[in-house]
Amino acid sequence: MKRWLPLLLVLTACSPNVHVAEGPKTFATVDVCTLLKDSDVENQRLVKATQGQERSCHFEYGADEGKVSVQVTLLAKTQHEAKIQFCPETGDCAGMETTQYRSVSYQCDDTVRCEGLASVGEKETIGFVVRRTPDSRQALGEVTGAVARTLLERVPVTD
Repeated sequence: MKRWLPLLLVLTACSPNVHVAEGPKTFATVDVCTLLKDSDVENQRLVKATQGQERSCHFEYGADEGKVSVQVTLLAKTQHEAKIQFCPETGDCAGMETTQYRSVSYQCDDTVRCEGLASVGEKETIGFVVRRTPDSRQALGEVTGAVARTLLERVPVTD
């Protein structure tokens, strides 16, 4: 055994490193600041993404006229639970649609800001706020719908 020990140590030192691969991303592990990328919003350049608190990120696209900002938050709530805070008076929101068998709802307060929710799973909801320099309510709603569809494509479903 004593004769083999030096050879064993040399073989161990020369063996390739073993890397533990990360498992697939899930709603609980995805980095919220990686969900939107350059050109995702109206083909504008992503200027910056700033990590917020409690699984949120603030994205800024473009500059000056037409600048768009998007605040994304991943919520460990059902869409119904999130809607109670989002649409407290009626429990229902304007702009309801179903995308990829998942529910998206949003409402635009004016021509500058829309706020919405997208259901990813049973207790997995994306909250988002889209702000833009003044535009028509319809155009802002279209941008908001496009942002919701992109987020739903990128957030992993774990149900």
